[in-house]
Amino acid sequence: MLKKILCLFASTLFLWAFDFAPIKSNIEKIDDKFAFIKENPQIQVGASAIIVQQIKQASSIVSRATVTGRENGLIKLELKPFTLLEQKALPSLDVTAQVGDEVIVNFLYDRILLIAPDETSYNAVVEDFPQLYFLHPDILGAYMVRAFKMSPKKKDFVYSCSSNALGIIAFVLEDKISFVDCYDFTLLFEKPFKAQISSPQRPFYSNIKEYKKLFFNFTESEVKDYYEYYKELIRQDK
Repeated sequence: MLKKILCLFASTLFLWAFDFAPIKSNIEKIDDKFAFIKENPQIQVGASAIIVQQIKQASSIVSRATVTGRENGLIKLELKPFTLLEQKALPSLDVTAQVGDEVIVNFLYDRILLIAPDETSYNAVVEDFPQLYFLHPDILGAYMVRAFKMSPKKKDFVYSCSSNALGIIAFVLEDKISFVDCYDFTLLFEKPFKAQISSPQRPFYSNIKEYKKLFFNFTESEVKDYYEYYKELIRQDK
């Protein structure tokens, strides 16, 4: 029993000590759609990364990646298309990741979209993380009004992250803050937090009020329970 308590305590300390700063490394080997970098205990499974390649006199992002685990003393990353700065009017870069390319883990993790139940909770979290940039939820709210959406879906969060160069979405729940990767929705870590509010603003705290849907859109519905809605949204991708 004591061993279990100590393990839980150590795990909790690790979650609290999550490092938002980018971590740099280089590709040691490539196997099909996976790249491998040197072990680093600060790197969290589920974290996002980018692959940067030196092309002539310039550096270019050639791939996105997700940390999927550890294998034979190395950290394993799954390579994925990088679409954050995609311009459809321009041709795509026809290059692939190579051994020696630079890997930046925790890419844009210091830029966060914070979803909170009220203004007090929102301000408390912002004050608790002065080293981070928080995009105001009014930006997401305004997008939802323009798109005639009553509740934000995963694709809406991904779109907002991509449009505003964000790396993390943080959801304030009843007793914790859940920090989720913007693009894969992997749960990165959680921090205890007491919201202390009985009537959360729906769909989330913002200064936007006029949410509505198109008349013939029968699939769109409002958020009925703030806490349950976002807990289920996070659970869907576990």
